[in-house]
Amino acid sequence: MSFLSGLPEAARKRRTIVALQIWTDESGDKGQRGYMTIGGLMGSAEHWAAFSEKWDKRCLAPPSIRFLSTREAAGLNNQFGRFSSEQRDEKLASLMALTDDFDFHLVQVSVDLEMFEAYRPRIQQKVKPQVGDSLLQTFVGQPYFFCFYQLSVALANVLLRRLPEGEKFEWYLDEKKILSERVEAWYPLLVGLLMDDQQTIMPARPIFRDDEKEAPLQIADFVAYVVRAELSGHPHPFQAAFDRLHIGFDGVSLTYDDKALRAFFEMNLDEPVDRGLINQHITGEEWLRRLKKVLGRDIDDD
Repeated sequence: MSFLSGLPEAARKRRTIVALQIWTDESGDKGQRGYMTIGGLMGSAEHWAAFSEKWDKRCLAPPSIRFLSTREAAGLNNQFGRFSSEQRDEKLASLMALTDDFDFHLVQVSVDLEMFEAYRPRIQQKVKPQVGDSLLQTFVGQPYFFCFYQLSVALANVLLRRLPEGEKFEWYLDEKKILSERVEAWYPLLVGLLMDDQQTIMPARPIFRDDEKEAPLQIADFVAYVVRAELSGHPHPFQAAFDRLHIGFDGVSLTYDDKALRAFFEMNLDEPVDRGLINQHITGEEWLRRLKKVLGRDIDDD
């Protein structure tokens, strides 16, 4: 992984790489049903490099594909157009079985888009609009930003306990998807919303690569697809292949359904709230306070 070339060899091998993809409806986020999922896997650069070599060889083994496109596999089209469903299932199970030899961990945050849409006015009404204030409209109340921010907080908390002091991790994102465009614009302000100790572990900027050429992004795409389909109750053909994954589930896994969103933005439910749902996250009020500080905007206290 050439982007780590400036590090000493030992640091380069152990650097944690978080490979992420996003799955949501193609029509855009507003008014959608189901979940948006940002998800993938994290592991050391050394493991990702060895995994990628095996993955590329397994893709080219008969019946061959150039790279894994989860969408194509689901639809049995393009590269998978000549595959039967049985051949596809065998190919994917064979690819997922490669994780047996490596130490990868699930990373995902998902939000119920219909429920988030119901809470959007509560977020945006707290912010006093200004003429031409497209920056706030980009950030505040957008599920992309909400998910990526929550993932950043949780991941920083987890890795602060696991990594050597002063060591950072790396984001690895698909350069072609809308998430990458938005993250690049948001990123400096997003980091500014984090606590001081969390900021020390964040990378200087995300790394964007073509998922057709990068095995970490291909398997991340598969993981995010299945997680979103399962949460949304959408049928998919990948259960057997997903079960073949050998990954840890002690990374970061956050699901914001109606109950979790209310806990985050209101924190005044009469019913008990599973604190694991919010994973030691700040309240919606505190989130807005930090947004005010970073953006220099006025936020109502009402």
